Amino acid sequence: MGRPDLRVRKKIFATLPEDGRSVNLKTTPIGLDMLLRDDPDTFRDLWGGRWVGVDLSRVSREEIRELLVEAYCLAAPRKLAAMARSTVGSGDPPPGGQTPIS
Repeated sequence: MGRPDLRVRKKIFATLPEDGRSVNLKTTPIGLDMLLRDDPDTFRDLWGGRWVGVDLSRVSREEIRELLVEAYCLAAPRKLAAMARSTVGSGDPPPGGQTPIS
């Protein structure tokens, strides 16, 4: 793609556009629809309805953390996805001791 990305097991779940003010995240068509209906100024449809562009200046740290974890879970194997989901909202770091957003 020519831009930095985040991967789990060689699968991309987030890309970082050159603007430095947004992130593109893997999502589901239903998730995308909900985000667009909730706040079309913050979220935009990308790449055929399976990716969402997010304006980082318009979301809270907690919201972007949840969106990142969900994108990770869509690309990760089931066991890793289950471990990641169990840490959201718990305040505990995910396995490996590192938090994606702190």
